[in-house]
Amino acid sequence: MRGWDEAIREAHQGLEDKIRALEKSLHLDIAPEDLWVTVRHLILDVKHALEAHLEEEERVFFPPLEQLIESEAGAIRMLKDQHRQLRGALRYLMSIHQEAGWMDMKEIRLVAEGMTDFLLEHEKVEERLLLDVLGFNMSRRDLKGLDGQIRHEEVLQ
Repeated sequence: MRGWDEAIREAHQGLEDKIRALEKSLHLDIAPEDLWVTVRHLILDVKHALEAHLEEEERVFFPPLEQLIESEAGAIRMLKDQHRQLRGALRYLMSIHQEAGWMDMKEIRLVAEGMTDFLLEHEKVEERLLLDVLGFNMSRRDLKGLDGQIRHEEVLQ
């Protein structure tokens, strides 16, 4: 049975893998209509995974983190701001992809690469805050509660 800390790392790796798959798909040497279908599928996959992940973090991890480091409210604001930026990049990616059956593959590539870079930076900060602060400051019982919430979330998805 994996713990909450492993779940965070696995979720971050899964998101990174999905965005990288999107980046790689843009270099496929296939018919334009096949490329369009492939890229569209991968964009939707990134969209659903990222939205679910951000919502879970905000619902499960941010409240206890906010209680523990209320004196460091800037750190929480920074994480929330990064989530807003990721959502903004996702909205932009969706707007590019939804244009009347045509996609600017170069623009999608730039957005996907930017999302990957930003996600990697966000993961470092977030994992450091979540793993260090929650892991060192919460009781064993409370940490098991996080494990239970994550498993409950996974069952619902």
